[in-house]
Amino acid sequence: MRLKRLISAFIACAMLVTFMPMQAFAADDLPEVAEYHESFDEESPMEIDARATRSETIELGESKTLVGKLGGLDEWDTSDPDVIEVKGEWSWELAKPVGTITALQMSDDPVIITHKYGLFSKEEQWEITVTSPSAKFFVLKAVGNEPGSGADQGSDKYYPNDNDTITVGGETYGTDSGLPGFLTEEGYELLQDNDGEYFALGGETPIDDKLVKEPTREFMKELREVADLSDDQDIVWYVMKDQEDGYHVDGYVSNIPVNVTYQANYPDDAEVDDKVVETVTGSDYSILSLEECGFTAPEGY
Repeated sequence: MRLKRLISAFIACAMLVTFMPMQAFAADDLPEVAEYHESFDEESPMEIDARATRSETIELGESKTLVGKLGGLDEWDTSDPDVIEVKGEWSWELAKPVGTITALQMSDDPVIITHKYGLFSKEEQWEITVTSPSAKFFVLKAVGNEPGSGADQGSDKYYPNDNDTITVGGETYGTDSGLPGFLTEEGYELLQDNDGEYFALGGETPIDDKLVKEPTREFMKELREVADLSDDQDIVWYVMKDQEDGYHVDGYVSNIPVNVTYQANYPDDAEVDDKVVETVTGSDYSILSLEECGFTAPEGY
């Protein structure tokens, strides 16, 4: 009888050990509980329940959390680690295995994320497609001059804002939403290379359709009506920024009449009138020469 009890106890212990998640044995590798409480709050990556092979999307540069099935012996894998990387962990918050995926680059083909679990290596899979990063587009109100930097001018200085909203398809867009558009992969990479802000004015690379996908024609039509723009006025995108609430792309209105003043910068004792030229704002400018301004270089200069 004692032998039977001993054998039964041994079998029960073996079953307990077999079905316990492997992470429980690696005490040194256990993540802090606080990390998981922070990972699944309102601002956390979206959780995806694992049932069968599912099709999902993830934006370039974004991270999401996949929630796997229980079974122990967890192993996470990606079919293309250059496009999407995956890191498997144990979530104390959910008491389940999770895989955090991050989109590293764009791809025409979806990436398969596989979670193997249990003694017999059961599998569940996700088919993940990487999409362009979404961005919020804003346009400075016409003030007669182009921006000197990419700094925020204040929400009331842009369209749309909460007092100058734009409505498309029954949805209203204001300060928090901006107008919906996207960065291209090239635009995303340029932004990363410039520490999260790229100011295009005076630079070699303009912000055009190679870097951004501006809001659709319907949005731009409503924007022009709200801003009361004439047919000969264009919107020039001049800065891309990585903000706390996502990517922003700001523009200004071109073809606004302005006066450009040239000063000779002669010695104080020289009396030379300034040259004032009427022009319009835009994305490309040329500077008049000394002769075109009617200036001459002082002796010794």
